[in-house]
Amino acid sequence: EVCEALVKPATLESQSTLCEVIRNDVDPQGVPRCSPATVFVSHAWSYRFLDLVSTLRCYAKRQEEAEGEPPYFYIDIFALNQHRLQEAHQAETAA
Repeated sequence: EVCEALVKPATLESQSTLCEVIRNDVDPQGVPRCSPATVFVSHAWSYRFLDLVSTLRCYAKRQEEAEGEPPYFYIDIFALNQHRLQEAHQAETAA
């Protein structure tokens, strides 16, 4: 699972969101890797995450060609603190 294999290890030290961790990162062309979302993404976890990434890459390429700017996607596992979500869920189930 992407959350356990990528997001949680990358955010373990800061106990924050992945977006907060990469907030000031830029790609080799100087484009920010994280910015306010322009597209909300909803997906089913029963599908492969790589299929989602492939679809979003195609969409982003077409969108950037048409608009001149890259889209920024809201994807919950990157935008929400996964460490605190687990704590909140545990508190709810214990109550």
